[in-house]
Amino acid sequence: MKTLSLNKIFFFMLAFAANHLFGQSVVKITDFKFVPVGETLTIPAGSVVEFGSGALLQVEGSLIVNGTASNPVIFKNIDQNMSGLGIVISGSNLKSKVELNNVKFDGLIQPLRFDPFWYRKQVELKNIDIWNSNSGEPLIYVATSLTDLRDGNKIEFTIDNGNFINNSAGILLENVGSDGIQYQLDNLNFLDNNLMGNLNSMGLIHFDLASIYKSSNIKVGSLSFTRNYSGNNPVGVSIAGNGALTLNIDKIYQSNTTEDLIYDKHIDNRIPTLLVDKKLSLNENGSSDVIKSISHNFGQVSLNMIGSASFVKMLDSSGNSVDYTTLRNGDTINLNYIQGKPTIGVLANGQKVKIPTPNVTNDKLLELSKIDTAEYNKFLNEKKILIAIKEQSDVIGMNFKLPVFKSKGEIVKKLHTWELGLWGGGAIYGGGDIKAKFGEKLLPSTIETSFGLYQQFNVNTRFSMKISGYYSSISTHNLYAAGLFSGTKPLQSYDSSYNPLRVSKTSYPVHFLTKMGVLELEGLWHLRSYEIDKGKKSKLIPSLGLSLGILYFTPYRYAYTRRRYSGKNKETQSQYLDRMNNEHLWNLRLLGSEGQNFLPGKSPYSTIAFNLGSSFSLTYLRKRFALKGEMKVVYTSTDYLDDFGPGVWFGGNYDKMVETAFSKYDNISQSDMIKISGSDLKDKIGVSIPRSTDGLNDWYYQFHLGMSFMLFK
Repeated sequence: MKTLSLNKIFFFMLAFAANHLFGQSVVKITDFKFVPVGETLTIPAGSVVEFGSGALLQVEGSLIVNGTASNPVIFKNIDQNMSGLGIVISGSNLKSKVELNNVKFDGLIQPLRFDPFWYRKQVELKNIDIWNSNSGEPLIYVATSLTDLRDGNKIEFTIDNGNFINNSAGILLENVGSDGIQYQLDNLNFLDNNLMGNLNSMGLIHFDLASIYKSSNIKVGSLSFTRNYSGNNPVGVSIAGNGALTLNIDKIYQSNTTEDLIYDKHIDNRIPTLLVDKKLSLNENGSSDVIKSISHNFGQVSLNMIGSASFVKMLDSSGNSVDYTTLRNGDTINLNYIQGKPTIGVLANGQKVKIPTPNVTNDKLLELSKIDTAEYNKFLNEKKILIAIKEQSDVIGMNFKLPVFKSKGEIVKKLHTWELGLWGGGAIYGGGDIKAKFGEKLLPSTIETSFGLYQQFNVNTRFSMKISGYYSSISTHNLYAAGLFSGTKPLQSYDSSYNPLRVSKTSYPVHFLTKMGVLELEGLWHLRSYEIDKGKKSKLIPSLGLSLGILYFTPYRYAYTRRRYSGKNKETQSQYLDRMNNEHLWNLRLLGSEGQNFLPGKSPYSTIAFNLGSSFSLTYLRKRFALKGEMKVVYTSTDYLDDFGPGVWFGGNYDKMVETAFSKYDNISQSDMIKISGSDLKDKIGVSIPRSTDGLNDWYYQFHLGMSFMLFK
């Protein structure tokens, strides 16, 4: 196997800055860095690897990190606004391995991830510290590996002597107990971790058992838990899988032996059982310099100690220092303060410890021994709302996260990239009041053209925002449509006695062509990660969308005339279409089909409406461009896309409707007015009969193909 030194692999393969070639121990990763198959990245003791915003080190070869107890290797985040991602182990390689010894991770989103179907014959994680990872992603995520059942090729996966401190997640192991991987876990210590939410079903170490499970493929030695919570619930070990299975743990040490740190069959009888041979207190662990427990009375924080760990400062909820004096009595250290409300203690090693809210049961003792009267009375007033303050701070401290589709253990990466694209396709009337003849068989009357431009902002790998501008048309019985498929069902109404009546064999007398200009804002939830996988050139990505928009629309109707085939006025098809569109296409809003031009209090319906849409789209993603297709259904706030509303036919007076309409149009002929006004229906339909009777607004469908180009980040 070819082995590269740290400086060479970052210079030749990861584009390191030139100054690192001279042996300096600090190395910065600012974007994506890659170790290919067949190469080994070796990091010597004392090195500091700094991760910038969203930075990622992906390893398909070997990773050897050789720190020492006195000179560890540190992987840390340097961007407080957007943390670095961490290390991803991917790909399958029989000759590669992963060895990390005396390593500290600090502040990364997901320090160590083993991607699905990874394979290394040997993984050793020894003397590992993981601190301050607060994204909620698993600290160590081991996905289902590739299985090699040949003799001697089982994965040997060891995690030995690890400390996990001040994080918001734990360790997640998948397919535990399968024949393809042998786990050895021992001496793992979890201190002052606070998981997101308020559930204990996902512990600080979670075992997802394989469907074909052998207990001999997982060995768990000692685990230690000190002040780890999800909300107010203590957390430790959890398990998932077939309820008939059992996993054995040798020892669990815990700071509070009265807390239940096991989430297994005794809580949920559908899941496996965790059998712990011995449950012991921290005193029996041989631990040193550990705070076993913390109590808080107003003016005094008491620490029950093992060894000589000590606070270097106390902070209030705003991060301000709280002054205090220290008094030690045996295994108890009392920190006495006069002013402020300490919520966090910071130890000499940087560990943060949550200080509980003050115990308010010892008022008399406090009054006699410690605090001046004014300060104590202030406390008495404030203690009445301690619970309310706690609840309020919990609400204020919540970070809103947009729900997205993602796989278990996946890191959703920030993208902040732009695309500019164009659409072309068709639009179909949804059949609000005029039904297509074969509508029940999904054959519309017509398909009209629809096209537009859009700009898409990719927020992260699972969500994008898109703003689109469309020109779309919908119609029925438009003989000049881009696609003419069928007629319409018989036009139904009622006679004067409100008896059902078929007033026309088709809806030809009320045909329409509605032209729309649409502006929409749409959110897109990607069902697969919106980025091309490493080593691939393209990716197919399905997405679901929700949109909100505004449209400007006008319905028209043709006064159909025949084409002139002979004589001096003979015309081509193109000339005929020009004549029809310029001389015989009439705005139906001006007609006032429901008496809008003459009835008191009535006026023409608005040219503006709002719409709400849902879509399914498919993206063929390339590095510099994307090919896309989408299908949308759009429901509008108007019932007049087809010029049919809840008003009565002709406003109850056909002659008055025609009389007022003549004043609205310029140069409309008598014959055209007869054709567009529905004169052959006036004697069939009863007076005061509503035109629209289904009670629904109008909707339409859109189908587009498009192409976009990547712009900038």
